[in-house]
Amino acid sequence: MAAALLPETAPRLLTPEIIRAAAKQSKGIQIVPLSLRRAIKRYLRDQDKSHMNRKVLLLSASFERAKGTGVELAAAATRGALLDDPRAPSGAEQRAARWKVRSAYGDIGLWYREDETVAYVASRMPAIYAACHRVLREVRRRLPDFAPAKVLDFGAGPSSALWAMRAVWPMSIERVNLVEPSKEMQRAGKNLLDNLKGLPLIHSYDSIQELNRKIEKHERGHDLSYALGEIPSLNDRITIVRQLWDLTRDVLVLLEPGTPQGAKIISQMRSYILWMEKRKCRKSEKSTQAAPSGMKSIISQEASLKNGAFVVAPCPHDGRCPLENTDKYCHFVQRLERTSSQRAYKRSNGVPLRGFEDEKFCYVALRRGKRPEEAWPLDGMKFETRKERHAKRNPGDLIIDYDEQFPSDEEESPDNAEDSLVPYETDAQELGLFHEAEEEELEEESVRADLGGGWGRIIYSPLRRGRQVQLDVCRATKRDASEGAFERIVITQSNNPDLHHQARSTTQAKVLLLRRGLRRFPSKCSSPSSCSSSEALRRAALLLLHFRISGGDPSEALHHRRFPDCAILHLVGRMGSTEKFRFCIDRGGTFTDIYAEVPGRREGYVMKLLSVDPSNYDDAPIEGIRRILEEFSGEKIPRSSKIPTSKIDWIRMGTTVATNALLERKGERIALCVTRGFRDLLQIGNQARPNIFDLKVSKASNLYEEVVEVDERVQLVGGDGERDDGSSVEGISGELVRVAKPVDVEALKPLLKGLLDKGIRCLAVVLMHSYTYPQHELLIEKLALGMGFKHVSLSSSLTPMVRAVPRGLTASVDAYLTPVIKEYLSGFMSRFEGGGDQVNVLFMQSDGGLAPERRFSGHKAVLSGPAGGVVGYSQTLFQLETSKPLIGFDMGGTSTDVSRYDGSYEQVLETQIAGAIIQAPQLDINTVAAGGGSKLKFQFGAFKVGPESVGAHPGPVCYRKGGELAITDANLILGTVIPEYFPSIFGPNEDLPLDYDATRKAFESLAVEINSHRKSQDPSAKDMTVEEIALGFVNVANEAMCRPIRQLTEMKGHDTKNHALACFGGAGPQHACAMARSLGMSELLIHRYCGILSAYGMGLADVIEDLQEPYSAVYNADSAAQAARRVELLVKQVKEKLIEQGFGEDSIRTNSYLNLRYEGTDTAIMVKQPEKESGSDYADEFVRLFQQEYGFKLLNRKILICDVRVQGVGATNILQPHELTPVSTKPVQESSCRIYFSYGWHETPLYKLQNLGYGHVLEGPAVIMNGNSTVIVEKDCKAIITKYGNIKIEISAAPSTVNVSETVADVVQLSIFNHRFMGIAEQMGRTLQRTSISTNIKERLDFSCALFGPDGGLVANAPHVPVHLGAMSSTVCWQLKYWGDNLHEGDVLVTNHPCSGGSHLPDITVVTPVFNEGKLIFFVASRGHHAEIGGITPGSMPPFSKSIWEEGAAIKAFKLVERGVFQEEGIVRLLQSPSSDELTNQKIPGTRKIQDNLSDLRAQVAANQRGITLIKELINQYGLTTVQSYMNHVQNNAEEAVRAMLKIVASRVEKENGSCVIEDEDYMDDGSVLHLKLTLDSSKGEATFDFEGTSPEVYGNWNAPEAVTAAAVIYCLRCLVDVDIPLNQGCLAPVKILIPEGSFLSPSDKAAVVGGNVLTSQRVTDVVLMAFQACACSQGCMNNLTFGDDTFGYYETIGGGSGAGASWDGTSGVQCHMTNTRMTDPEIFEQRYPVLLHRFSIRENSGGSGFHRGGDGLVREIEFRRPVVVSILSERRVHAPRGLKGGGNGARGANYLVKKDGRRVYLGGKNTVMVNAGEILQIFTPGGGGFGSP
Repeated sequence: MAAALLPETAPRLLTPEIIRAAAKQSKGIQIVPLSLRRAIKRYLRDQDKSHMNRKVLLLSASFERAKGTGVELAAAATRGALLDDPRAPSGAEQRAARWKVRSAYGDIGLWYREDETVAYVASRMPAIYAACHRVLREVRRRLPDFAPAKVLDFGAGPSSALWAMRAVWPMSIERVNLVEPSKEMQRAGKNLLDNLKGLPLIHSYDSIQELNRKIEKHERGHDLSYALGEIPSLNDRITIVRQLWDLTRDVLVLLEPGTPQGAKIISQMRSYILWMEKRKCRKSEKSTQAAPSGMKSIISQEASLKNGAFVVAPCPHDGRCPLENTDKYCHFVQRLERTSSQRAYKRSNGVPLRGFEDEKFCYVALRRGKRPEEAWPLDGMKFETRKERHAKRNPGDLIIDYDEQFPSDEEESPDNAEDSLVPYETDAQELGLFHEAEEEELEEESVRADLGGGWGRIIYSPLRRGRQVQLDVCRATKRDASEGAFERIVITQSNNPDLHHQARSTTQAKVLLLRRGLRRFPSKCSSPSSCSSSEALRRAALLLLHFRISGGDPSEALHHRRFPDCAILHLVGRMGSTEKFRFCIDRGGTFTDIYAEVPGRREGYVMKLLSVDPSNYDDAPIEGIRRILEEFSGEKIPRSSKIPTSKIDWIRMGTTVATNALLERKGERIALCVTRGFRDLLQIGNQARPNIFDLKVSKASNLYEEVVEVDERVQLVGGDGERDDGSSVEGISGELVRVAKPVDVEALKPLLKGLLDKGIRCLAVVLMHSYTYPQHELLIEKLALGMGFKHVSLSSSLTPMVRAVPRGLTASVDAYLTPVIKEYLSGFMSRFEGGGDQVNVLFMQSDGGLAPERRFSGHKAVLSGPAGGVVGYSQTLFQLETSKPLIGFDMGGTSTDVSRYDGSYEQVLETQIAGAIIQAPQLDINTVAAGGGSKLKFQFGAFKVGPESVGAHPGPVCYRKGGELAITDANLILGTVIPEYFPSIFGPNEDLPLDYDATRKAFESLAVEINSHRKSQDPSAKDMTVEEIALGFVNVANEAMCRPIRQLTEMKGHDTKNHALACFGGAGPQHACAMARSLGMSELLIHRYCGILSAYGMGLADVIEDLQEPYSAVYNADSAAQAARRVELLVKQVKEKLIEQGFGEDSIRTNSYLNLRYEGTDTAIMVKQPEKESGSDYADEFVRLFQQEYGFKLLNRKILICDVRVQGVGATNILQPHELTPVSTKPVQESSCRIYFSYGWHETPLYKLQNLGYGHVLEGPAVIMNGNSTVIVEKDCKAIITKYGNIKIEISAAPSTVNVSETVADVVQLSIFNHRFMGIAEQMGRTLQRTSISTNIKERLDFSCALFGPDGGLVANAPHVPVHLGAMSSTVCWQLKYWGDNLHEGDVLVTNHPCSGGSHLPDITVVTPVFNEGKLIFFVASRGHHAEIGGITPGSMPPFSKSIWEEGAAIKAFKLVERGVFQEEGIVRLLQSPSSDELTNQKIPGTRKIQDNLSDLRAQVAANQRGITLIKELINQYGLTTVQSYMNHVQNNAEEAVRAMLKIVASRVEKENGSCVIEDEDYMDDGSVLHLKLTLDSSKGEATFDFEGTSPEVYGNWNAPEAVTAAAVIYCLRCLVDVDIPLNQGCLAPVKILIPEGSFLSPSDKAAVVGGNVLTSQRVTDVVLMAFQACACSQGCMNNLTFGDDTFGYYETIGGGSGAGASWDGTSGVQCHMTNTRMTDPEIFEQRYPVLLHRFSIRENSGGSGFHRGGDGLVREIEFRRPVVVSILSERRVHAPRGLKGGGNGARGANYLVKKDGRRVYLGGKNTVMVNAGEILQIFTPGGGGFGSP
C-alpha cells in the first residue's frame, strides 16, 4: 500500500480537498421522481383502496412463503423435483410453471397475484427504485463515458430499474428488454409507464428462453444487463448469471437484498464471472501464441476487447472480498430511509411486515475488458501527521486550503446534526462489530455518511467517538487490482485535521460533492485557452463556494447540465466569482427593473427606475448600475463619468428600444428592394383589415420610404409534371428553380444611387423565391454595401422560409430597427471604462435566449423584456413549486402578457407587433390587455376597461401628470396599492408619492355620471360609492383579462383549470386571486421577485443560436435521411457559432426540428426531434401534435417537409434559487391596512415577504408586501411561503351561486356578462377552428358562432365574418317555428337553405337547442363555409347558376343528431343525392367531398357543445334566472347604444338636409336597382330601412336572401356606433327592415343565390353607408376567382379600394366591408399551383378624387402553366363605386385574358373560360369613391 504504487501525479491530487470532493453523503432514500410518484398514485387509484391493508398483509405473507419455498428449492433442484405452488388454492390441479427447475437454461422467478402486485407497487417500489437508482448512479460516476443504448432488465418487476435507468441516462437508452415471469407485474409495469413521454422501445418476455426465441442472435448483445432478486440454488444462479453475462456486451449489474444470503450470492457470482473470464483469457493467450507471427497482434487486440472482466463497483479490486466469510454485508449499497407508506405500515399487530422493514441491498457491477491502469484517489493513500505534511509542503504541491480561504460560518459539530435523520435499532450493533478494539469507550454518535467515491471504498459510515473518527476501508493492494484488503483507519484531529474535520462534518451543508468536475483533472485542456491544475482547482472551488452559499447541490446541478470537467472550469472562469457585481436588467415601457447580485450579500438587490426621465438621467440601465456600484462599493461615480468595469462580472439585459421604435415609428430611414411587379407586396400583405368595424381601415404605416423594383425573376420548376429543360438549378430547399431573368445590375445602380442621394442608407431586400435561391439577394447586398449603404437586411438570411410577405416584412423590421439597436448599444457600451470589450454583456432575444451585442438584431429584439419573464417563472416555479403546467400572467404598467409553460418553451415562428409581421422563432407571448394603465370609461350604461391605455406618460391620474383614470387608480382607491410602499418618484421633482386626492376627485366626478344613469333606469337605485365603482372596474378588468386567457389556452387543446397561474409584474399580484378563482384554478404562484421577474429571468437564460433552411419534400424514408444530413450540417454551424463565444462543445446542446404540414393545408407545425427511446419519428410526432391541437387526424394525407431548423443552446445559467431554512415561529405582522373587498372595508394584516420564512402560512384576507408589489390574499385563500421564498396561494372554489340583480341591470355585472357571453361565442369559434378539417374554416376563418335566447334572439355573435353577423338569428327563429314542440334533449339541427334563414348553400348552419329540466332555455349555433356542397361546378360557386339546385344540396330542416344519435346516413343522403332541375330534369351532382363535410359538421356539433358547457358553467355560478335576465339586459344595452347613435345621426342629417328621410339607390352591373329609403327618428333613436323600389328577382345568382340584407344592416350599425358593443338582437331592436317580397333581396326558394352573399351584400352595405353619409362607396365586390381541373381547385377573393370618409382617405388594396378573408402568399401560390404571378400591386389612381381620396384597387396578373378552367364572379365592372359629397367615383374594375398570340380579350364581370398554358389573366379591381370636393 505504499505510495510508490501510485503514478507520479497522484501525490498532487491526493489532497484532503479531493477526498472531500469525492465524499458521498448518505441522503436517506433517494427522492423518487415526480413522474413515478404520479404513476404509482394513478395506478393505485384504479385499485380497490378499501382492501389495501389486506393486500399489504398478503404481500408480507407471500414473501415469507417464498423464502421458505426457496430453501426447499435449493435442496430439490439437484433432484429435478417439482413442487406445488404453496399459494395455489386447496385442491387445485393447476401447477405453476415457476416452481419447475428445468434444463441448464431454465428460469426461476416469483409470480405475483394481482393483490400482491398492487401492494408491491404501493409499498416497495419507491425503495426498489431508490436502490436501483443509487447503484446505477454509482456505475455512471465510475464510468463517465458509458452510455447504454440497449438494456436487459432481468427480474424487472414493475420496471423499477427502467425508471432508474431513465433518470441516470436520460438521453441514451433506445431499447429495453424486460424479463419478468409474472404477468401481473408486467401489467403493473405497463400501467405505470402509460402516458410517459420519451420512453425507449420496450419489449417484455416471461423468460430468457422466450427472449432468445423472439430476437435474432445478432441483436442479443446488451450494453447493460441488470438483474434484481434472489435465485434459490447455486446451480441456477450460475446458469442464470452465465446467460445474462452472455447477453451482455459491456456492463452487468447484479442487485440482491442486503441479507447474508444476498451478500453471499453477490460474492459467489462476482467470483464466478471473474474466474470464467480469466479462464477465457488464458485460452486466448494460448491461441495467440500458436498463431502466425503476423497475426498475433491482431488476435491479441481482438481478444482483449472480447475477453476479461473487472469490478466496476463497489470494490476497487477484483480479488476475494475481504468480508466474504463474515456475517457482514460487503457490497453494501446503504440503508434506505423508509417511505411514508412504509412508515404508515411499519407495524401491524406487532408483527414486522416484510417490505416495510429497513431496506438494505448489496450489489456488484462488472464490465467486460481490461481494468484501467490509472490510479484513483484512495488507492494506496498514506495518512500523515500535520507535522509531516507541513514539512513536505511547498508551493509546487498545488494544494488549496479551502477552510483558510473560505472559512465556514457554521459550527463544526452542529447540535442538530441528526435531527433530520431516522435512527435505526441496528446501527450500534452493526457498526460496533468493526470497533471492538476501540481505545476509548465514549458515547457513540452515529453520523451517517459514506466517504467513498473513488476506487477505494469505505465500507461503513464513519463512526465518531469523541475526537477520533474511524473509517473502514476496502481498497486495492496491488497495482493490477488483483487483490484487496479491508483496513480500519483511525483519524484524529492532530494527525489529519482536514480529513478529520470532513469526516465529522457530515451534514449536507458541509459535505460538498463534485462527482464529475473534481473526479480527475485532464492533463491537457481542450478549451480555447489552456488552464493549469491549480487554476482548475481555483475555479472549481469558486463554483463550489457559490453553491455552498446558495444552498444548492453542485453535483446535481453540474450533472444535469452535463458540463464536462474542463467546460465547468472555464464556465466558472468566464462568469467570475461572487466578488464582483452581476446585473440583470429589464428596460420596460414604464419602469426599468434591476436585479443585482452584490458581493457579500446572500440576497439580491432590487431597484426600480423610471425608464424615461430625461431631467435626471439619460439612460435608466446605466443610471441603475451607477447607483448600485456607488452604494455598495463606497466609491463616488459621477453621472458624467464612465462606469468602472473592474467590479462588474456580467450584465444581462432586455430592452424595449426596438419595441418603442416600432410602436412610435422612430426607426431608421429605409428603402425596400423587391422583384419587379411586387412593389406594393408588403403594403397589401394578406389584404385583411385589422379591425372589421373600422371604416377608416386603419393599417400600420409602411416602415420603408421608397421602393426599388429589381428587374429579376426566379421561377420554380418541376411542379405538375413540368420537364426540366436543363437550365434549372437546385435551390437550398431541394426544389428546382430557373433564373428567368438575372439581376440587371446596371439598371439597379442608379436606383440605389438615388436612394443615397435622398439620405436613405439602409435597405431591406425581398425577392421572389429567395428562400431557396438567395444568390440574387446576396448580389444586391454586395452591390449596396459597396456603394455606401450602412446596413442591408436580406430576407433570405433572416428567415429562409417560403412566404414572401412575412419574410419581407421581417427584413423591413430588421432594417428599420437594427441600426437603432446598434446605435443604442454602442452608446450603452461606451459608458463603460474601456468600452464594450471590458464588460461581459448579453442581451435577451424574443426566443428566450441571450445574444452578445454583435448578434443582437432588430427583428429578434421586440419581445426582449417579456421573454425574460417567461424564462424567469418557468425556470424557478415549474417542477420546483408545482407539477402543474403554468400560465404566465405578466401584468405591468402598460401591457398584460400571457404565456404558457409545460416543461418546454412554446414558440411561434410568426407574430404581429405594431402592424408588422415578424417571422422568426420567438416565445409565444400574447398581449391581452393594457395592464395597470388600462383606461376606465362608462359608456352606454356599462363599465368599460381598455383596450386603450393611458400610457406611461401622462399615465394614470395618480401619477400627477394630468392623466386619465386607469386600473392603477382603482387599486389605489381600494387600498390594494399602498402609497407608502410605492416609490415616491412623482411630481416636478420626482419625490412625491402617488396622488390619492386627485384620484378620488376624478372618481367622484365619474360617480355623478354613473349614478345619474342608474337613477334613470331605476329611481329607487341606491347611489354607488367611489369604492364600489372602483371595485366594479377591477372586476370588469379581471374578466376582460380572463377571457383571452381562456381562449389562448383552450385553442391549443388545454383545459385552463388544470393549470397553475404564475403571476408576476408590478400590478399582477393585486388581481391574481380573483383571476385564478374566475379561471377555475386552485393554485396560484407569485415569485419572490414578481415585480422584477423579467429582469431576474435574464440571469436564468442561456445563449441561443438558431439556424434554419428551407427543405421542400414529401416526408418519407429518403427525405427524412436527407433532412437528417441537413440537420447535421446545421448542428455543426450552430456549434461553431457558440464555440466562438467561448462555450465548450460539451456545454452545448442542440435541438433539431422539422417544419411539417399536411398536404393541402397551411397549418405547419415545427416538430422537435423525438427522443430515441420513444421509438417514433418526426411524422409520428407531427400526427400526435396535430391531433392534440386540432382534435383529429388527416388519414391518407401526405406529410410535407417545409423547413429544417436547429437550435443551439450554450448553457450559462448560474443564478440559482436560494433555499430557505424552515421556521417554527409564527409570522410577524408588520402592520395593518384598510382594504376594500366585495363585503366592504376590512382592516387587513400586512406582512413583508422579507420577514416571512419557509413554512409560514397566512390565511386570507391578508396583504404581503413583496418589495414594490402588493400581493392580495383574498378571503378563503391561504398563502404559503415555500422553501424558495415564493408565495403559493391555495385558491378556494368560487361561490356556487352569485346573487345579482335580475330586474335591473347592474352596471358592473352588465359588463362582466357582456364579456362572458362574447367569450362563449369566441371559444365556440376556437373549438370549431381547431376541430374542423377544411381550409375555408381552419385557415381562411370563414365561419361564425353565436349564442341565442330561448326565443331565437341573438345574444352574442363573435365577429368572425361580417356577412354572417346577425344572420343566424333568422335561421334559429325559422327552425324554432318549424320544429315547434318536436325539439328534444340531444337534438342538433342542420340547415343551409336561404328560405330558412340561410345565406348561400355552402354556408351550413348547425343549431343546438339546450334544455334544463325539460325546458328550452337557449340555443347555440355555428355557421361554416363548406368548400364543396355539390352543384354544377366544383367548389359550389358557379358563375352562371340560374336556380338553387344548380348550386348544390339544399337543406331546409334536418335533425343531424336526434336524441343524441348522429344521423350519418340521413345527412349523407341529403348531401350526396343529386338535385333535379324541375324544368330540364337534369341531374345535378351532390357533394364531391362527403368526408370533409361530415368532419366539419362534427366540428360544428363539437363547437356547439363547447358553448353549451360554458353557458351551463355560467348558470351554475349565477343561476338560470340571472343568466337569462342578463341575456335580455345585454340586448337592451346594445339597443341603447344603437338608439344613441341614431339620435346623433338623425340630428345631423336633419340639420344638413332639413329632413330625417334619406333615399339612395345603386345598381348592379346588369342594371338591377337597389333602392333604399331611410327614415330616422331623432327623438326615439329609431330607423326604418325600406327597400321598396328594388328590382325583382333576377335570372342569375346574385339574388340575396333576407338574412344577408339583415347582416349588412347590422354591420353598418356596428360600424357607425364605433364602440365595442356586443353584437346581438338589441342592435336591430330600434330598426325596421322592410324588403318587398319577390325582389332580388327577398327571392323565392328556387332562386340562385350564390352571388348574393359575395356580391349583393357589398352593394347593400354601400347603399346603407351612403344613406347615412358615413363614407363613399368601397369597391362593392369580392372579386371571386376560381380555377382548376379534375385534380385540384383554387378559390380566392381579391381586395380593392375602400371608400373615403369625412376625416380619412380610403385605403388601397384591402378587403372591404362584408368579407375579410386572407390572400395566399405569392410564393405559396406559385409553389402549389401551376401558375406564375407576374404582378400583384396597387392599381394607382383608381381611387376617386376628392378632399379625401378613395383607396386604390389592385392589379393581379396570373400566367397559367397548364390548361385550366377559370371562373370569375365580380361586380362594379359597369357601374363605378360612387363618391360622396362631391367626391369622385372610383375606377370600375375590369377582367382580361391575354392570349398567347398577344390578343387581349375582355371577359366581363362574370365568366367561365378554358385557359391554355401560357395565357395570362389580368384582374383590375375597383377603387373606392372619394369624399368631398377636391
